[in-house]
Order: sequence, then structure tokens, then C-alpha cells
Amino acid sequence: MAEEKETSGTEEWGEWEVATDEAVRQLETGSYGEAEKQFLMAMGLAEEFGETDERLLSSLKNLAQFYFTIGNYSGSEPLFHRALVIEEGLHGEKHPEVALGMNNLAEVYSAQGKHEDAERLHKMSLEIIEEVHGPDHPDVALSLNNLAYLYRAMGKNSNAEPIQKRAILILEKSQGDNHPDVAAALNNLALIYRAQGKYTDSLPIYERALSIEEKAYGSEHANVATTINNMGGLCYRCGDYEEGERLFKKSLAIREKTLGPDHPEVALTLNNLAVLYRTQERYSDAEPLYVRALEIDKKAFGQDHPNVVNSLENYAVLLKKMDREAEAEELEKRVKAIKEKQEIQNPAN
Repeated sequence: MAEEKETSGTEEWGEWEVATDEAVRQLETGSYGEAEKQFLMAMGLAEEFGETDERLLSSLKNLAQFYFTIGNYSGSEPLFHRALVIEEGLHGEKHPEVALGMNNLAEVYSAQGKHEDAERLHKMSLEIIEEVHGPDHPDVALSLNNLAYLYRAMGKNSNAEPIQKRAILILEKSQGDNHPDVAAALNNLALIYRAQGKYTDSLPIYERALSIEEKAYGSEHANVATTINNMGGLCYRCGDYEEGERLFKKSLAIREKTLGPDHPEVALTLNNLAVLYRTQERYSDAEPLYVRALEIDKKAFGQDHPNVVNSLENYAVLLKKMDREAEAEELEKRVKAIKEKQEIQNPAN
């Protein structure tokens, strides 16, 4: 009989750290399948460290966040919930880590359409952060950002706007007018204005956010590409297709250079540019972009992710415009099947 090799705690720590670092690296490159394997390996190792070990908490949150990213909300929810219960046991109910755990779980609820549960947790999280740090702390601004985002998702933009403005004021006061966190909050405010149809209010907000990000990161950075992409979307809504095309192409070039050609954010901009071309009836320009975006999303997320559904729906609309009804119907059947599967896996209240 072969002798079993005993593993020391130091070796286990090293293996856990290597698996976690590799998972993060794979995630950053868009290799989601390999990232999942490494996160699961780290989780398995962390279970051996005990329920109150920080490595277990870290692995729970990492795996939960990963599942959230790929749209596996039914996988994400119990992991975030378990992490929250552990945090409450370690720190008590009024602790910043508990507030962060509430925020994480609220995001999952929001993605599943459980908006009332999400709102309750976001408000509880905000109350804890204000009580611990005071009303003008940057973490309060983060909680306000999250609550405003939820209200925007619920279509309650009139509720979202003052909350988002308060977040910006806190960040300007605590971090300075030109901090990247201010730019991120400005981006959110611009999206609220855009959703309200306040396009002339939205544009200067985007321009200020872009200026801050270019100074902080340089002109070729993923955050810069996101703002440029959002500005392209605003131009599209305003009917300025020429400027929208220019901005989408600029965002696409930056994302391909900084993130690689097969990253999901590249697919997002490809989809946006394809929609613009479809609107202009440039169908032969739009189709290869839809096809490429769909392949990137399927490779990154698998067949059943919301991004894949979005790509399929957009492509089906294009095929109908091109009088290719049979192909469009096949895509619509796939969309219906995926949505039915998602409803079973991620039931709303």
C-alpha cells in the first residue's frame, strides 16, 4: 500500500494562494472556464481551513462574484449568503464587512429581479456604513452608488438622481474633484440622465468623466473605453450616427488592445456598433459584428448567459430585416429555450 503524503498548513496555504491568483488572472483575460476551475480548487482547499478562516471567506466571495459575473445567480446567491452569515458571526451585525456582504447579496437579488429584497439590503448596508463612518465617508458614496443603480434598473430614475448626486458630492469632498471614483459616479449620473431622455445634460457629464479618466489612466485604458462606449450610445440615441460610429470604433480599438480580441467587453461594443449599422440599414456591415460578438460571449460565458441571449436577439432582428425569416426563427427558439431555463434556475419573487 502506498504511503499517504501529509500536507502541511504552509503547503495548503501556498496551493490556495496559487489557485486564487491563477483564477484571477484567467478571469482578467476572459478565460472563464479555466477561472472557474481555479476558483473551485481554491474553494475546496479553503474548506479545510475552518469556517472562520479569512481564506474561506475570500474564496466564498470570489466564487460567488464569479458566478454573478457569468449570470449564474442561483450559484452566486447561497455563496454570498453563507459569507454574510459568517461575517455576522465574526463581527456582529453593525460592521463594515457585514454591510459589504449585504451589498453583494443585494446585487444578486437585483439581477434576479428581486428588487424589494435588494432595496432592503442596500438600505441596511447604507445605514451601517453611515453609522460606522459618518455621512461623508467614501464608503457611503459607494453604497449610494449601488442604491442609485438599483433604482435605475427599476426604472425609478427620479429616485436614483438625487442619491447619485449625493454620492458625487461626497467623493468630490473626500477624494478630490479629479479622482477616478468621481469619474465612475459621474458615468452613473450620465446614464440616469440618458434614461430620462436628458441628453443635453448627459453629454457634459460624460465629457467630464472622460477627462478625469484620461488624466488618471492615459488615453488607452479599459475605463476610458467604457466611457467612450457610453458616449457612443448617447450619440446613437440622439440620432448622431456618424459620431456614434466614431466613438464605438474608438472604444472597440482600445478594448481590443487592452483586454484582447476575445474579451466580453469587446463583444459589448461590437453589439453596439452592429445595432447602429442595423439602424442605418447597413446590414452587411452589421452581420459579421453580431456573429463575432456571439462567438465571444458563448466562449466566455457558455450558451445560456444573458449576454448570449442579447446577441441572439439582436442578430435575429437583423436576419428579419434581411428577409431571412427561417434563420431568425431558429435564433428566437434558442432565445426562448434559454430564457425558460434561466427562469427555472433563477426564479424571481
